[in-house]
Formats: sequence, structure tokens, C-alpha cells
Amino acid sequence: MARLFTSIGHYIYTPRTDALYVNLYVGNKVAISVDGHALRLLISGSYPWRDEVEIAVESAPPIAHTLALRLPEWCSSPQASLNGEPVNCEPRKGYLHIRRTWRQGDRVTLSLPMQVRRVYGHPQVRNLVGKVAIQRDR
Repeated sequence: MARLFTSIGHYIYTPRTDALYVNLYVGNKVAISVDGHALRLLISGSYPWRDEVEIAVESAPPIAHTLALRLPEWCSSPQASLNGEPVNCEPRKGYLHIRRTWRQGDRVTLSLPMQVRRVYGHPQVRNLVGKVAIQRDR
């Protein structure tokens, strides 16, 4: 457990020279060094209980960089907006890459809809006959 808590930041973010990869949408604040400046982000929302995540830029100086936001494979219709306007970027290798000069107050809203569906037990498995589970994903 101790190792998990000390290394959780490495699971949430993967900083690269060309982009900051956001892998997990956990509410937090982070400061990542980009060309000698600190790119400060605040991730908020109630994901996964709600399907929306907000990333706010808190850096005072403008910083040109790419945010690469992970798009879960199970999510068939992710949507993103930047300061209220739809983002028109093509996903690459499971990430939505948004390149721009980030300014304090910029907000990215990412919607990852999770449908609720019923999963029925196999009728030929005696212990599962007539059973149903509720699953929230896809």
C-alpha cells in the first residue's frame, strides 16, 4: 500500500517532452515542468460516478504544450470541449491530443458516457439461472 501511495502520480500522469499524458481522472492538482515553466492543472469531477471530468489550467504564464487525454476503449462516444467550444482533434492511439498555448483559466471538459446495461446469467449454469447483474460501462 505504501508503494502505491508514493507512486500514484506516475500512474495518473506520464510527462514527455512532446506532451503530458493524463491516464487517470483522479481529482488532484499537479505542476509539471515544461521548458522551465510550471504547467499547473487542477482535475475535478466525480468520475467514475459521473461521466464528466474538468481540467482547469492554473498556470500564470502562457505555456505551449500538448495535453494527451486518455480515452477508455469501452467509451464509444467521448466528447471534449475547450472553454465551452467542441474540440475537433482526432484521437491517436487511445489519446485525444490537444496542442495549444495554455493560459490561466483555460478549461477542458471531457465527457466519457457510461451506459447502464443488464448482464444475464447463462441459462445452462444452474446457479445463474434467472439472475441478472447491472453493469455500468460501454
